[in-house]
Amino acid sequence: MNETLTNNLKHLILALQAQGVEHFVISPGSRNTPLVLLLAEQHANFTMAVDERSAAFLGLGIAKASHHPVALVATSGTATANYLPAIAEAASYHVPLIILTTDRPQELQNIGAPQTINQFNLYRDQVKETINLNVQEVNTDVTEYIDYKVQQLVHLSQNAPVGPIHINLPLRKPLLPKLNQPWPKVAKENFGDLTIQLTQTSLNKLIKQLENKKIMLVVGPTDRLWSKTNFETLAEQISAPIIADVLSQLRGSQHAIVGMDAILASHSETNEILPEVVLRFGGTPVSAKLFPWLKEHHIPIIQIGMNYIG
Repeated sequence: MNETLTNNLKHLILALQAQGVEHFVISPGSRNTPLVLLLAEQHANFTMAVDERSAAFLGLGIAKASHHPVALVATSGTATANYLPAIAEAASYHVPLIILTTDRPQELQNIGAPQTINQFNLYRDQVKETINLNVQEVNTDVTEYIDYKVQQLVHLSQNAPVGPIHINLPLRKPLLPKLNQPWPKVAKENFGDLTIQLTQTSLNKLIKQLENKKIMLVVGPTDRLWSKTNFETLAEQISAPIIADVLSQLRGSQHAIVGMDAILASHSETNEILPEVVLRFGGTPVSAKLFPWLKEHHIPIIQIGMNYIG
């Protein structure tokens, strides 16, 4: 059993790394011991954080700063529930978190075993997908499945709408892997880059909707790197101001208007800047007055991009 456990966990680690997971945040415990030992043996880039809630937010921050998926590694039981606040943040702000929870095997479920809860689908609709992965099953098909499925899930986490995924790992004792053994090779799966764009019919409809209209660009919060140059070029081409949210990364650009709440609160010259249509990028702005003002005047808002549609 230990040989199978060791081999399949190595395949799991390599599959994660093949799709861009560069950092692991580990909250050590008994049940995740084999995974932690193999990460250490491989000299993977990891951080130890004892408290799971803090660890999850640390992973969230690393993923937001690096723009790469980050894996969280937890032991079994109630510890896994402490990830939920950060997972909800990752779902809301479209951050690719990879949640790896180790678990008690099925024969220890629902019989009062310590540190045992139902971990499958624990995070419900806060994650894009959740699976149970049996890494101790002796079958080459299982190993091939791990190579493919783990990479597919990491790829899924990075596709719009970007968000977290959950892999639950039920593990039986003995939990010590065989160390100092050769590592396998895992081929990177090429899923292709999916480009989503409007059909020509939809594009023509949008152009007609914007034709001869007074347009406003509203850029909300995002963790992605907006191109200021692209936005400034667009603003010049359509003669539109940019309402730059405090979290938009566009404040200070040539066409940006900041302090919109103060302008609206003053009731001065608001009719002059009132648009006929709004193109919205990113999440909902921090501004408490902007959208109510647009709604009051029945201004149509067109959302651009996949992450925040809905």
